[in-house]
Amino acid sequence: MGPGRIVGIGGIGRGIFFQSLTDETLGRNESRLADRLNIRDYCKLQIVFHYIAQFVPREIPVIPVGYVGNDPEGQELLREMERAGLELSQVRVHDTLPTMLSVCLQYPDKSGCNLTSANSACGALSPDFAAAVPDLCGIREGDFVVALPEVPLESRFALLQAGKRRGAFCAASFAASEAARGREERILEFCDLVALNQEETAAAAGAARVDSLEEAEQCARTLLNEYPHLKLWLTVGAKGSVSADQTWIRSYTAFPISVENTGGAGDATLGGILAGLACGLPFQSRKGTCRWERGAHLESAAEFGAILGELSVSSPDSIDWRLTPEYVTTFLQARHWTHQFPTLSTT
Repeated sequence: MGPGRIVGIGGIGRGIFFQSLTDETLGRNESRLADRLNIRDYCKLQIVFHYIAQFVPREIPVIPVGYVGNDPEGQELLREMERAGLELSQVRVHDTLPTMLSVCLQYPDKSGCNLTSANSACGALSPDFAAAVPDLCGIREGDFVVALPEVPLESRFALLQAGKRRGAFCAASFAASEAARGREERILEFCDLVALNQEETAAAAGAARVDSLEEAEQCARTLLNEYPHLKLWLTVGAKGSVSADQTWIRSYTAFPISVENTGGAGDATLGGILAGLACGLPFQSRKGTCRWERGAHLESAAEFGAILGELSVSSPDSIDWRLTPEYVTTFLQARHWTHQFPTLSTT
């Protein structure tokens, strides 16, 4: 049958970054001065699929689907995606709507928030177009379908339903404002893997907040009680992350690293997990808490995703352009970590 394929929809666009001069959260009616930063910021589909393309064998097509505007920003994004190895036959140029723009505010502790344009070319991805994507891309059993934010939720739901009918492995993430709908409207029934940050996790599980790994584990139990087929990846910022399925829940501590920008870290993690699964790795290891000890053996997609997410925060850009197979191999070797990831050099 040949290699599988990985197809997804989500935001394709660029962002600009400002750094707040204070850690105080921006108020509803507040204006403040901030430093504009020389950071390259990208929307979710381009980030996730960039990492997938770096770490799967070249014969696996990695196909983003969506729209950019007929403008210089859209043309530059197309060139960057092509250089990253993405197959662009399903990225279309919209004649009237502009390429998506995001404005990000970063605080001195490197956390941040953003506003993303709703009236961009990405919004033209209709439910009918999304439902047709599996046919357009030849999706079959064992392929991957990925539904990411920054395009309409209804379109992502249509893609997941169509992908599931064809036997694809369906992955998704949700913005915090959408996460409760994902659960309540039964969108999660059509997902195999869901990746959420702590605010999204709280919204999806109906929790007041998620500030610890223990609280994330409890949210995982809540979601798995309702959707036992799911694989979950839940991040808790600097506290670490949790992977979970019906048989096992595992925590991952963060490893010490200089933080430049946390934006895009969750997307890097999801890209790494999907790349690992596409290469045949199991979702998670049935071990205790992952503490990243010297000499550790890494054998799961979740571990690989966690490594990419952790490494990415040391880059100011939301895509860490350094993270190639060669770079990650050198990082693992320096820590005497062995692995089973097929597109990295053996250690």
